Amino acid sequence: MTKKILAVLETIGGIASGLLFCTIMWQVLARVVFHVAATWTVEVGKALFVIMIFTGSPILIYRDGHMAIKTILEKLKGKKQSILRLVVDFFVVLALIILSYGCYNRTINTWNDIIPTVEWLTSGKIYLVMLIGTLAMLYMEIVKIKEHILGLKGKEEETK
Repeated sequence: MTKKILAVLETIGGIASGLLFCTIMWQVLARVVFHVAATWTVEVGKALFVIMIFTGSPILIYRDGHMAIKTILEKLKGKKQSILRLVVDFFVVLALIILSYGCYNRTINTWNDIIPTVEWLTSGKIYLVMLIGTLAMLYMEIVKIKEHILGLKGKEEETK
């Protein structure tokens, strides 16, 4: 199931990236070549950027691809390193739960707030994307923790 979710997120992120490129190109052409203000491109660009971030972040969490300062983690070995990794992962899960709660509240409270330049796009829909992405991040973090714990158990059984 995790691989399917990752594939869907990659596809959505790729499409959003392509659409963002097209939106920016249209904005440049409209302003420079046609001398027309395409104000809608700013809001659509922001929404596509949010989609890219919140579909890409779960992938990075699963692949452990986020930027991190791992100086302390690399100095520790064995069980101490695993314990520190689990403590950090616990705080990441806690932060994602808080973010999910905030995104849920903002989705509900701003569902009908229309963005003036793009009437079909509401603030609530953008927060919904953020909520879905945050829940996907939470899922990937839990999967990563589970794999880490299972890996620890496997190492303990090998040493016995």
